[in-house]
Amino acid sequence: MKANTFRRRVTAILCSLLVGLSWAVTTVFAVDNGDIEQNASLTVYFGKNGEGFADVEFSIYRIAEISQDGSYTLTGDFKNYPVNLENLTSSGWRALAQTLDAYAARDHLQPLQVKKTGQDGQVVFSGLSTGLYLVNGEQYEEEGHIYTPEAMLVSLPALSEDGGWSYHQKVSCKFDSTETSSEFVQR
Repeated sequence: MKANTFRRRVTAILCSLLVGLSWAVTTVFAVDNGDIEQNASLTVYFGKNGEGFADVEFSIYRIAEISQDGSYTLTGDFKNYPVNLENLTSSGWRALAQTLDAYAARDHLQPLQVKKTGQDGQVVFSGLSTGLYLVNGEQYEEEGHIYTPEAMLVSLPALSEDGGWSYHQKVSCKFDSTETSSEFVQR
């Protein structure tokens, strides 16, 4: 019985290692075939239930360069901030976006581009160099609600579903919603 348990554990460890190695080889291979000199674009959608929010201002900041091996190096106004870009979980990336957004606001950093959403709730940032970008937006108010977009980080390029690189990303903006007023009913 102990021998079977031992074999299962060894088999599980070997399978995990093989999966990890195949992912690492695939990632390095994909990055090596990427073109970090190619121009990129980003489309951001901001809306609810398929209805886009129009005339909402969004800003984009290039916070890091991407190397041929897929690693990031802080750049420009962001290069001296005490943040880590390595081994982040999804919640770590989200916290990093909030931290960098706070630094940008505190230090009055100038965005690379500022644009407003169209009637479809989309804004397109084009002519971008490859790298890591911070995107933030202004609040939108409608029918007694305020919608506040969350700051986000977007890598250009990013891996596409087919395993290749996509230089033209489309993302939907997450947001918080609060009521602007509450009605009190007297009895």
